[in-house]
Amino acid sequence: MDHILAIYDSEKKYVKKLAAYFEQQNKMPFQIMAFDNMTKLIRFFGNKPAAVLLIDEESWELSLKELAEQTILLTDRKERELLDSFMNDEEIPAVCKYQSGEAIAKKVLGICAVAKAPIKPLYETKTGTGKKAEVIGIYTPVKRSLQTSFALTYSSLCAKSKKTLYLNFEVFSGFSVWFEKEYGTDLMDLMYFLDGPSDKFLLKLAGMAERFGGFHYVPPAISYEDFMLVKEYRWVQLIQTIADKSDYEVVILDLGDQMQGLFGILSLCDKIFTIYKSDGLAMAKLQAFEEALKISKKEDILEKIVKCRLPVFKEIPQSAQRLTYSQLADYIKNKLGETF
Repeated sequence: MDHILAIYDSEKKYVKKLAAYFEQQNKMPFQIMAFDNMTKLIRFFGNKPAAVLLIDEESWELSLKELAEQTILLTDRKERELLDSFMNDEEIPAVCKYQSGEAIAKKVLGICAVAKAPIKPLYETKTGTGKKAEVIGIYTPVKRSLQTSFALTYSSLCAKSKKTLYLNFEVFSGFSVWFEKEYGTDLMDLMYFLDGPSDKFLLKLAGMAERFGGFHYVPPAISYEDFMLVKEYRWVQLIQTIADKSDYEVVILDLGDQMQGLFGILSLCDKIFTIYKSDGLAMAKLQAFEEALKISKKEDILEKIVKCRLPVFKEIPQSAQRLTYSQLADYIKNKLGETF
């Protein structure tokens, strides 16, 4: 059945725990169904297969293949081992069952994103509703203005009431150090899926998305050369696809000067926060930015800008975990008139 991910394992506690994790993380774009009884599994999906069946290796047999468009084995063996000894020379993808729920979710979604079978995420029907995510841009021509700290904090506050995705468009973001995490994929990997079916793009997005402070984010680009080659229309395509077809309600863009087509991307935004300082040079840069918009006939962007002159904070958070408890968070909550 479209949109259903079925989990089967003979260990009742394990299957319930894994299904509960998938449902709680708001990450898996499927309706989750858990089974520990094989008869019930076959009866439920005998006539119309699930989108995905995640099943323990010991219980798997070839006759169960028709129960799902994509089968993935839960194994206690190494995932790189070929698991086709009884599958008619057909390799079945496998995921090690004894790892974190987050790691299992990422690998399952990664398999679905490249599967030959047509696997539809739960929110594939969003385009028919006419709804799209609110796109919020954050950009300033004034450097060292806490732009990224502002963007991350704002994302955390938005995520309290809306499903939020944060995208960073810097090439030297420092996120692996800031978040103390190593990333296996980045924004450039997601770009490769833009030209394929939207369902595969959405599955890839869901599989790549990291979680922090209640919001999701895609690890920023690592390769400077690859990032600089991306044309404006590709960035626009990426943002519009996410806004129109994913189930995110808010998409926050942390923008920089190095990307191609900055003005075109700002035009996509429903609202733009521009941070500035009161010193002479900072004000001159802000004025130059506004003049450039007028020369480029982008007055529509000027109408969307919300200027934010941040006060001098006594303490700047030195770790991502402290952002939402900082004076910066208090400023956003109290001074911008936002309802979170």
